[in-house]
Amino acid sequence: MDFATKIKELEQELSKANDYKTLQEKATNLRRELNSSAPSLTSYEKEHFSNDIESILKCINAELSKSKGNKRRAFSFKQKTLPTTVQEKTKHKALVTTPEKTSVLKKNYVLKKGDSAFENLEYCTVASARDHSSVDAASGSLYFRNVIKSVINLQRIYFQAGSIFITDCKDSIFFLHLPSEGNIQIRLRNLQKCRILIERLSSDTDYKQVVIVENCCECIFKASTREHLIIQDFSNPFSSDETKDQSAFSFEDFKTYDNDTMQLLQAYL
Repeated sequence: MDFATKIKELEQELSKANDYKTLQEKATNLRRELNSSAPSLTSYEKEHFSNDIESILKCINAELSKSKGNKRRAFSFKQKTLPTTVQEKTKHKALVTTPEKTSVLKKNYVLKKGDSAFENLEYCTVASARDHSSVDAASGSLYFRNVIKSVINLQRIYFQAGSIFITDCKDSIFFLHLPSEGNIQIRLRNLQKCRILIERLSSDTDYKQVVIVENCCECIFKASTREHLIIQDFSNPFSSDETKDQSAFSFEDFKTYDNDTMQLLQAYL
């Protein structure tokens, strides 16, 4: 189970928790696990997951402090039943402390540099032009999480070496044009019904780009890219053919509309 899923489960437990002490132990253990896994994560992942865990721990500690205060007061005062209106306000206040993520709707973003992250997008676009007026950075990373019915059309990614991590996305378009001399790691996790085009701007016809997929379902890679991709499905480690169609993904032809972001949005979403 990945850290994003574990954090999501912690957030759900926090929203209905009674045993905050046990939940505190779970969050602390997850933080320890994150620290031990740090070498295998990108810098953004480490910071992102760490911030989420610290936010959860902050809420838990606040509830534990509140509980201790109530116990101390119980020796001096009789417990009284609060009026319904006060109970509702208290309940609402408790819910506000729970980490909450809202989706961004119908926004258009322009990628201008590497080391960027986009989360919780719905009916949005993220695009970059094939402009080489400036020099790409030596390294960088891109992170996309919870992208729904959106178009990610990157004609340039602005770094030569690094990683692209796409997770928890559904019904979206991902066009990735990699640099000719780049060394990019691509990981796709928990994707459903996404269309994917991965091309490398290289004259080396023998070069193959490795793409790691995990827990993906009904994703479509453009048929013309089959020969230069190696798909490693971590959910199916016994698969012998890295480009054989399966339930996780298939290679099919689909229109790219000359890589026009808005046409892609209108045609597929």
